[in-house]
Amino acid sequence: MGHSRSRKNNRQGVTRSKLLPLSGAMVQATSLQNHLALEALRSRHGASLHVTFLFRAVYLTYLMSDLNDQSREIEVFQEAEAALCRCSSRAEDQGAWHLNDAEIEALKTVLSLHDWQLQTVPAQRYESSCAHLLNFVMDSGCSVIPACEIAV
Repeated sequence: MGHSRSRKNNRQGVTRSKLLPLSGAMVQATSLQNHLALEALRSRHGASLHVTFLFRAVYLTYLMSDLNDQSREIEVFQEAEAALCRCSSRAEDQGAWHLNDAEIEALKTVLSLHDWQLQTVPAQRYESSCAHLLNFVMDSGCSVIPACEIAV
C-alpha cells in the first residue's frame, strides 16, 4: 500500500484533465489569435502585440516539439524567429509592422505545426512549456531556439 501511495505522490498533482489534450475552445481561441496576428502583419495592419503573439507561438512550438525531430526542423524555427526579428527591426526603422511573403511562409509552417500540437499534446505539456518559456525569458531575456546563421 505504501508503494502505490509514493507513486501517487510522484505525480505531483497531475489530474486526468492535465493528461488530456487542451479543450477545443482553448485550441480554437489560441489558433485564431495566432492566425489573426499573422494576417494583421501580412496586411500591414500589424502592431507589436501581433509580433508578440507570434514569438510566443514559435517558441512554444519549439519547446513542445519532439526532441528527436528538432535537428531536422530547427531551421524552420530559426527562420520564423528571424522573420519576426526582421519585422521588429523594420518597425523601429520605418514605423510599420509587416511581414513579407517569404517571412509569412516560414511562420505558416510553424503555425501549422503549433495548431497540430495544440490539438494533440497533453494540457500538462502545454502548461509546462508555457512556464518554461516564461522562466527562460525572465531569466535570460534571449531566445529558447539555439543561435542560427540566418541574417536578421
